[in-house]
Amino acid sequence: MNTGDYINGRYKVIETLGKGGFGCTYLVRDLTNNGQYAAKNLTFARNNSMFSKVEELFEREVETMKELNHSQIPEFIEYLKVNQELYLIQEYIPGVTLEEEITSGKKYNEEEIICLLNEILEILKYIHNLPKKIIHRDIKPVNIIRRKNDDKLVLIDYGGVKYFAQTKCMQSQTPPTVISSGDYTPPEQKGGEAKLCSDIYALGVTAIAAITSNNLPTDRNGEITCENLANISPELKRILSKMIKPLYEYRYQKVEEVLSELKNIRNSSSSQITQVIPSLQINHPTSQSQITDRIAAAVMVVVSIYAICAAAGIIPTIKETKPYKKAISSELLS
Repeated sequence: MNTGDYINGRYKVIETLGKGGFGCTYLVRDLTNNGQYAAKNLTFARNNSMFSKVEELFEREVETMKELNHSQIPEFIEYLKVNQELYLIQEYIPGVTLEEEITSGKKYNEEEIICLLNEILEILKYIHNLPKKIIHRDIKPVNIIRRKNDDKLVLIDYGGVKYFAQTKCMQSQTPPTVISSGDYTPPEQKGGEAKLCSDIYALGVTAIAAITSNNLPTDRNGEITCENLANISPELKRILSKMIKPLYEYRYQKVEEVLSELKNIRNSSSSQITQVIPSLQINHPTSQSQITDRIAAAVMVVVSIYAICAAAGIIPTIKETKPYKKAISSELLS
């Protein structure tokens, strides 16, 4: 489609927002209310042997979007079939992607990384705990938008979602669909066995990409590592390391576990700050005589300190101050 074209005679194409392997997303204007929306169009070739599977994923995304109700997930508007073309109309999120922030040279401090993790984990907590237990399967910087009006992070693109089967008898007998985004995809997902903790892995790598400006560090085995990450605490490094364990059995299994440990980091930081200032134990006097005694003691301490300093020549005595003042006056007059 081109700028100025219409979808179903109602949505006017303003510009292209992005293109993927299966479709294209446009910014459109609704002529009935002048609102702006994102229109995702399935552009995969119908004569391709994979079309039926791609169409299934697209329709699964539509059904998923209908069910989702979260302030940091785009709102579903409608699903259209026009001249064999499929369109998903959803809320448009003005802002910049995390990918754009990273490539622009933004430097993230530890607090910003913790906020990033907390916000996306809360979204995952919501979708993972729905009755169908939705796995996103495509978490990466380009699918996270910092919303312009409130700086909140929004998780987009539910085209690769999978409903987690809790028991083997619930799992499909058809070959699994593999959704892969390179370094952000954990080993089990590359093998067609995505799990809830697969999203945790992808988010961990996303955080490391933000810390390292997309220069993901690897060990001698080619695995992403947190070993030499700079400017983050050992506690956060430990959490990220567990999030990206190659073997899912050693990874956090639920987002609640990660949220709990991130909360402990913040509590620990607050505790350390309060310990920097020693607590002063003040025993309040209970009688007038005690008050008088304490004032007298304080005066004696001040006098003693002054006498010691004067004897050491640190401060001038009263007699020494007069010629000093005259000297200052002479300098001002000359």
